[in-house]
Amino acid sequence: MNNIQFERHRHKYVLLVPKLVMNDSTASVFRNLALYEQIEGWNGLRGDMGFLFLMSKTIDSVHDVRCL
Repeated sequence: MNNIQFERHRHKYVLLVPKLVMNDSTASVFRNLALYEQIEGWNGLRGDMGFLFLMSKTIDSVHDVRCL
C-alpha cells in the first residue's frame, strides 16, 4: 500500500494506486488497523492508514469506485 505514484501520460498526470481486494470483512479489518495505530507507542502500520485516508478523500460515489 506504500506504492502510490504519479505518472505523466502525454499532457496529464495519472495517480497510480495499488489494487485492493474488497470483501465482507474489509471494513472491519480497516477499523481494527486504525485502532491499533492509535495505541501509544505502536508504529507498525503508518503507511497503510495514509493510503486509507487518501482513498477516503478520493472516493465519494459508486462511479468513483468503478473508475478505480
